Amino acid sequence: MNLVTAKQELAVLKQRLSRTNLVTGTGLRALNELEAAADSLVRQRRMRNWTLAIDPSTPLEFRGTETRSTRLRLQVDLFGIISSTENGLPSGKHSITVRLWSLERKDWFDPHMDSAELVRNVERGLGRRVILRFRFDYARSVSEYRLF
Repeated sequence: MNLVTAKQELAVLKQRLSRTNLVTGTGLRALNELEAAADSLVRQRRMRNWTLAIDPSTPLEFRGTETRSTRLRLQVDLFGIISSTENGLPSGKHSITVRLWSLERKDWFDPHMDSAELVRNVERGLGRRVILRFRFDYARSVSEYRLF
């Protein structure tokens, strides 16, 4: 994908997500920052070897949801970095992280396993806790794979 195509895809994504009210204000800020970064690269005529990133501090954040069957209040966000491609393969770093947040204390705190200090720290901070995280990376060679 070239930068102009990426910029066009971003514009479509931003328009659709804005219209459907699926993203939060933070999510819209992330899309605006990404769009500004793409515009800047186009103005600089950096069509090759470009990189676009969504910072973890301003993720593409979706509105919270509540499932009827389990009564969980959850929220999803994502951040990461993508780069230009050569022959259909990423030329630089490609890494996307998806986080699933629990918005209810009863869902992220277990008094038998967690300390009271954890509750104080979470409630003083964001008031929510990541309960699941996925990270998708593209490794250019076998030596880049992490083996656990």
